Amino acid sequence: MDFSEIAAIVAIIGAVVSPVATTYLNNKHAEKMRQLEYEHQDKIEKQQHDREIYEGYIRAAGACVQAANTDALQEFGKHSALAMYYVAEDVRQDMMRLEKINRYSDERTQRVELLNQIIGKLRELRTADLGSRQ
Repeated sequence: MDFSEIAAIVAIIGAVVSPVATTYLNNKHAEKMRQLEYEHQDKIEKQQHDREIYEGYIRAAGACVQAANTDALQEFGKHSALAMYYVAEDVRQDMMRLEKINRYSDERTQRVELLNQIIGKLRELRTADLGSRQ
């Protein structure tokens, strides 16, 4: 075999292997990009879900703080139970205290202060959660 035959064989092998390798690498890259896109979409959906839960809780708690009537207490109870499922223990304890105060106390100032404290903690959790996801 002379040099020209070896060069021709190498060129033929390169002509076959190159498109296969390029296709394989492109498919791997596209797969990785799709996976990242799915993960990003999941994060967005989770953030939206958490936001809806917390906003519903805050709205219901605010209505209950302003006027602790039966309808407001029922709505607050629904949102409270769901929100407690998703929050950290220290926030859950504050939420439980607010629920007790709403049901058994007429001290509006205390309810407002506790709700503001809970809102601050929820904001901190959201900010920390957003920072850890990036």
